Amino acid sequence: MTTAIQNQSLTTAVLTQPVPLAVGQPAALDIIISNGGQHPVHCDQIIIVLPAGHLAQDLLAPGERPNTTAHDTTRTWTFTQIQPGVIEGQPPDEEHTFYKATPDTDNTTHAFTRAGLRLRLDNFHTNEEVGTARLEVRTHVRHPGTNDTWTWEYSHHYLDKYPARPDLVPLTNLRIVQGGASSETVITQTERNQKFTLKWDGPNTAYTLYSPTLPNGKTDLADTVRDHTIEKGVERDTTFTLCATAQSVGHQKDSYLTTTIAVEEPSFPHLTVDKITANGEENWRGSKLLTIDGALRVEKESHFFGTVCGGKGTLTVGDDVVAQKDLTVSKDMNVAGAVEATGDITTDAQFLDPKGTPLRGKLT
Repeated sequence: MTTAIQNQSLTTAVLTQPVPLAVGQPAALDIIISNGGQHPVHCDQIIIVLPAGHLAQDLLAPGERPNTTAHDTTRTWTFTQIQPGVIEGQPPDEEHTFYKATPDTDNTTHAFTRAGLRLRLDNFHTNEEVGTARLEVRTHVRHPGTNDTWTWEYSHHYLDKYPARPDLVPLTNLRIVQGGASSETVITQTERNQKFTLKWDGPNTAYTLYSPTLPNGKTDLADTVRDHTIEKGVERDTTFTLCATAQSVGHQKDSYLTTTIAVEEPSFPHLTVDKITANGEENWRGSKLLTIDGALRVEKESHFFGTVCGGKGTLTVGDDVVAQKDLTVSKDMNVAGAVEATGDITTDAQFLDPKGTPLRGKLT
């Protein structure tokens, strides 16, 4: 972090990520602008100059356009890149007031929380040259109660860029994209056995990817690799953990990132549960249904504590039915074929022929 000379109306500071910056790598800046003085300051324009090019004194790689996000108490500043490396900020009204620092009741000062501005610059790469770049912050300000003259004030911050050692380059942005490595479509859910790729940003160092779907639970990757494709996809929700190992003299530092992909209609070879609660559509009795799309095989006895119903009111049994105890029919029993019995058939009522005439005597 660098801070400008404190002889100006507004105080500016710059925080880099990583610290220090590494050449040719993703970077981010937080630029803080606040009023630490005892008088309010009006400002109608802010310009940030980030030198872009191939030289050691340049910060941005050519063609880079940082993403800008402004954070202030009113959340009203807007910042736009007006030319390569030059970002202009304007308030919604004609001017913005940075109020003076006011002590709280506990005698601490919170100037930034009252009227400060934080500009976040990210989604860009530094250039490839080791050196020191100069970042310039220009503020167009006036002091009410004085001569009300608008003046430009300048502050400069010198940002060092070091070789991209592994310990200076963070392991970031582990994500899953649909299809192969060229894809940029980030997904969090996929179909079963659908191809997807894990991608990440990080240093040139040793990588190991861990997951139960990988052979032996892990795979080692070359230091130049920043992606790994799962060609046959996965069958159920799966977690991946990526480890980056940075080696230095007498020291090893491991960094980890984890991500999980959800699978639509997952497949489980074996599933042990205590209870399944059905939550499907209701049957004609008003009970929730559990639908099984395929045949069901039960390898041990089954216990039914409710009523067994067939589809559309008819229960069809494809094979012989053996009742080891009494078989009770509460209503009529229709038999389309012959009835064979090795023992007596008794009834509390009568056996009737097709005409309704009671049958008497021994049936042969």
